[in-house]
Amino acid sequence: MDCSIQGVSLDDSWEFIFSRQAEALIGARLEEAPAEPRLWCALGDLRHDDGCYERAWQRSGGRSARAKRSLARRSSRLCHLPPLHRSLRV
Repeated sequence: MDCSIQGVSLDDSWEFIFSRQAEALIGARLEEAPAEPRLWCALGDLRHDDGCYERAWQRSGGRSARAKRSLARRSSRLCHLPPLHRSLRV
């Protein structure tokens, strides 16, 4: 069954609506606690924005493993580095 309206599937529409609501909720929480690295990481996940991960890393004083892991993952995708298991093969 094709659930689409003018070429946009309903699943895509719902995903857009929920991501907007999540972004608004995280934004409101960040106004209350702007130094919370987990919120910055969640916002980075929604926006696909490395700047949010960098803010999380800075706000955590360099202690957020989640922020550093996200930055490393995004960096490895952008640089097209080979997967770790291939580089460790003997």
